[in-house]
Amino acid sequence: MKINPIGSNQTLVTMENGVEILFSYQTAVAGFVSGIGYIRTNEKYSTTTSKHINAYTGKGIGVPVTPANLVSLCKTGHLPLPAGL
Repeated sequence: MKINPIGSNQTLVTMENGVEILFSYQTAVAGFVSGIGYIRTNEKYSTTTSKHINAYTGKGIGVPVTPANLVSLCKTGHLPLPAGL
């Protein structure tokens, strides 16, 4: 795992499997998963955190996921599959 501060209150974590997770302050808010592309939280945070997300993914780009999905991604390196798959 690589931990890379990329700006004020922004940290990019790269997992061994290549998954990236963007933290704004101490909260996982976006990432990149091979085969899916950019993901972003569907939760609303501060203006500054929204700027962090948009700078990383591009404005409006990224599959929306829940904060729980981002926590799972941090713990396992994988996004949980939707029910029924």
